[in-house]
Amino acid sequence: MIFHPQDYHGQNINSFSTPEGKLDPNNHNLADFENHTPTLITHQEFTPIIFSSSYHQAKSRHNSQSTLVINNLPADIIRTFLTNLHQQSHSKYQLEILPLAISVNNRLVVQSTLVRGYEDGLNPVDLENWQIPYEVVLQALDIQTSQLPDGQLELRSAHFILGINPKELTLDPELGRVLKIKDIQELFDVVVKFDINSYTLLIQAPWLDQTPSQITRKKPEIITLDGLPKVKSPLFSFSHLLHAIQFNSSHNHTIQSSASFQAIGTAFQGEWSLGVQQGNILENPKFQINSFQWVNSDAHQDYIVGQQQTLWPRTFFQQYWGVSLVQRHGYTLSPTQSTNIEQRNQATDVKRTIQGKAEPGTFVVLRPQSDTKNILGQILVDETGIYRFPNVSSGVFVIEKYPRRRLTAQPQVKVINLAFTPGQLSSGTSSSVFSAGWLYQPPFPQSSQIIGNFSNFQAGIKKKWGVSESLTLGIGAFYHGNINAIGEVFFHPQNLPLSVYLSANTQDRIKYPSNRGSNIYTRIKYRISNNTQINLNGDLYSQTLNFNHQLNLNQSTTMQLFSNIQNTGTGSLQISLRQNDDNFNTQISLDKNQNLNFNNTLNLAKAYKNFIFTFRTNLSGIDAEIKYNLPKANTGVATNQIALRYQGYQKNYDILTNPIPQFQRNFLELSWQYAQKNGLQWRIGAGLSNDGSGINATFAIPMLSGLNLSARYQSISQFSHGSSFQIQINSSFNLQQGFRTINQKLATQGLFIQPFLDQNSNHKLDHGDEIITEDLREHTRTHPRIGKSNSSR
Repeated sequence: MIFHPQDYHGQNINSFSTPEGKLDPNNHNLADFENHTPTLITHQEFTPIIFSSSYHQAKSRHNSQSTLVINNLPADIIRTFLTNLHQQSHSKYQLEILPLAISVNNRLVVQSTLVRGYEDGLNPVDLENWQIPYEVVLQALDIQTSQLPDGQLELRSAHFILGINPKELTLDPELGRVLKIKDIQELFDVVVKFDINSYTLLIQAPWLDQTPSQITRKKPEIITLDGLPKVKSPLFSFSHLLHAIQFNSSHNHTIQSSASFQAIGTAFQGEWSLGVQQGNILENPKFQINSFQWVNSDAHQDYIVGQQQTLWPRTFFQQYWGVSLVQRHGYTLSPTQSTNIEQRNQATDVKRTIQGKAEPGTFVVLRPQSDTKNILGQILVDETGIYRFPNVSSGVFVIEKYPRRRLTAQPQVKVINLAFTPGQLSSGTSSSVFSAGWLYQPPFPQSSQIIGNFSNFQAGIKKKWGVSESLTLGIGAFYHGNINAIGEVFFHPQNLPLSVYLSANTQDRIKYPSNRGSNIYTRIKYRISNNTQINLNGDLYSQTLNFNHQLNLNQSTTMQLFSNIQNTGTGSLQISLRQNDDNFNTQISLDKNQNLNFNNTLNLAKAYKNFIFTFRTNLSGIDAEIKYNLPKANTGVATNQIALRYQGYQKNYDILTNPIPQFQRNFLELSWQYAQKNGLQWRIGAGLSNDGSGINATFAIPMLSGLNLSARYQSISQFSHGSSFQIQINSSFNLQQGFRTINQKLATQGLFIQPFLDQNSNHKLDHGDEIITEDLREHTRTHPRIGKSNSSR
């Protein structure tokens, strides 16, 4: 291709700028350049500079040439001139609507779409500012979008997650919301080019060829109770009766009997339970009340009447019967029949906030360590560099930080253990407890009393506040002969593996007048690592320091070190080695007289074909057994074994110092053990000891659902040679809709559940419908909203 200045339609060569300044006749004589040797510039070098229509005309006239020949002027001056000419010609262009295709990683993903851009016939002009419809970009890169609560748009793919402000998107009157190519390259880390021959926008996304991290969110199980019939209990009901009768005979062949029963029902929207001892039913049957509870429990409060725990320190072993009210503010517990006031006065979970720092643009994921395929939270760190996950339940979690929002990158991983001190409350929540009652002494078996004796009135009140996520404070007072104050501190900082419980009361000032202060009890735990923990427990009179370390030698072998040091000058060191079901334990203790004592325990259980070998040893001697598994007749058989067992007794026996001792007492027994899954089982054996030989046998027979018979006969053991037997009958009856036996597992609350196969699908138990009596847990499930028998669905 031959270039002449006149190809540019009269452009005055004297008026354009060069790196040396403006070229004019005063500085450069054009005639001086006419003697210059022609300079060659390749067409490849020339093409990216010249895009004007003048060049097209020149190209058409000299299309047989592949080289540009510039006469009369130096090449560097011509290059400068042509560059300026290119900029002047393109400064007047306007973006226009263009139809084109889009390919990603050499794969056509959009066959045709409209964009706003400009090209001069050879190349794109100002490609970075081309505008591509927002929805088309999402389609091409397989990106899902959703709107966040703060109005931001979340863009999510299998490889990255990012957020953008929809107000920052450009709105084109014809294309709608658009993204500029330079923004596409920056946001999605891609390279965009334009091929004018195929009229295709070429996108290269290297991250598409990488394996992304698994980011999935488990959907919570939703149980819908709407529309189900609501069952209300009557004002009073007597629903279940659990009865136990026992007959015993010892060496003198005297038969003794005892019986007891427990009645269960509902009353005044609560559940009641009554325990009665009947004494010797063969000679003098009685009716003596041993226990009674009535509990009305819901998510926010509990009413407890009868036998229960106290909310103040106990210095007695008698039962406490009283009336208590527990109220929870800001948190809930599942309804229960528990009468442990302290358990109902504390949260089962303390919510925390996980907070940290990361570079802006980092994608942070919160996962439970036990289920790393699930996510609990995710956040894209903004310009503040802070991420927060509020209201996280207690447990062990994993924080993953993906730089630049790329899920294909190797994340930074941090393990966080959110533990709490038992009794601690979540920040902003509180609880209140009031209790009043008397000590109760049940009737003595020899007496004829029905109800025992009440004495020593007691009462107390306590309030707890969750001051912060790390601190809970409690204060109260109680009356136990005198008025006493009590205070509690629960402290568990989030960033430290420290747990502190401190309780102080003035009760010992009454018991010990010389003590001017308060009785203080502390419980401090510090977890040095996941396998090492230090515990300090004590009060004003005694303290104990424990050190516990667990060493994982391999997947099946662990070693545990446990030391105990007391301020009395005593202590112990215990080393345990466990491999699967086998374990070895050695304990070295120091008594008050500064004497060392050793205690070694070995427990081995090995299986070889149909044989199972078990060996145990401790301070009392050894216990070795070999079992052989017999063939099982059917799948209903759980156990069918022949067992040979040896027991040897020697006081203060140590296998390390005396591996082959002469035992003082010996016992050898050969037995047959058989058990079915429905509860039928027996064990029959013949034994030999220092005192002679004999037969031992045990039986358990499920006669009916809710009626079980068990018996035991023994004539020989390691330490005795006399016959004795025991017979026990356990029965469970349901008193709803008649009198029938019932599985004892279902007789724990006042709501009777009877699964059955509904043959005609009429939702009623008809004659001929099969009643399900086995594996009841597989057919029943308790929802958190179902817990009170007086109002269940």
